[in-house]
Amino acid sequence: YRRGDVRYARTFDEIIEDVNRVSIENVRAFHQRFYGAAKGEFAAVGDMDAEQVRAALQAGFGSWNAGVPFTRVPNPLLPVKPERLTLITPDKQNATMLTRVGVALVDTDADYPALVMANQLLGGDSSSRLWMRIREAEGLSYGVGSGIDWSSIDRNSPWQASAIFAPQNRARVEAAFQEEVARALRDGFTATELSEGQSSLLSLRRLSRAQDAGVVQALANNLYLGRTFAVSARVDAAIAALTLGEVNAALRKYITPDNFVSAYAGDFKP
Repeated sequence: YRRGDVRYARTFDEIIEDVNRVSIENVRAFHQRFYGAAKGEFAAVGDMDAEQVRAALQAGFGSWNAGVPFTRVPNPLLPVKPERLTLITPDKQNATMLTRVGVALVDTDADYPALVMANQLLGGDSSSRLWMRIREAEGLSYGVGSGIDWSSIDRNSPWQASAIFAPQNRARVEAAFQEEVARALRDGFTATELSEGQSSLLSLRRLSRAQDAGVVQALANNLYLGRTFAVSARVDAAIAALTLGEVNAALRKYITPDNFVSAYAGDFKP
C-alpha cells in the first residue's frame, strides 16, 4: 500500500513526521467527516431498564451523523517475502523477537478450531511448548508465546510468536524457538497435550461468557457480524471433538517456517 492508505505500515520517521504535521483544524475536519452514530453497534449487560438505556442513546446519539457514510476498508492477505530483520536499539536492557506468517483463514472456516488448538499447544499459554522450553526449561525469556489475530471477514489472520529476552541470549532464544517449531511440525503433539489443551481452552471460552465484559463484547461483535451465540456453541463442540490428526495437520498446513518474517530488536553486540 502507498503512504496515506490506512493499511500502509509506516516507518518510525514517517510516524513522527505525520504527527508533527497534524493541526487542530485537521482533527476537527476529520472528526466532522468520519465520526457519527449512523452505523454502529451497542450492547449492554447488567441490571438496567432497557427502555431508559434506549432513550438515553437516542437523546445522546440519535441525530449524530458522519459527513460520509461508513465504508469498511478491506484488508486482504497480501504476499510477503520471507525475511529476517534486525534493529539495533542502543542501551536497551531488553530485546524482542517477533515472528509472523500470514494465514488465509477466517474464524468460521473448517480449519479454525484445529488451528486454534494447534496454536494453544505450541505457544498459547504457560503450558505450551514454547513457554516450557524457552521460559521454564532454559530460563531465556521473560515472556514468550504465540497467537493468531483472527479475522471474521477477510481471509487474513496472521499467526505470530514473540519473546522478550536479554540481548546476549538472542542466539539461544532463536535456536530454541526454531527447534520447538520444527519438533512440533515433525513429530506433532501428543494425545495428553490435546486432552489438556481442550480442557483449558474450553474453560477459557466458558469463563469469557460468564463475565459481563466478555458477554458485552461478544454481543456487540455478533451484532456487527450478524451472528448469534450459536456460532460459539458450534466452535465449542468442534474443539471438544478435535482429533490429534486434525490438530497436527492444521499446524503443518498453516505454520510454515519457510514463509516466516522474523524481526529482532535490541542492543545486540557484534
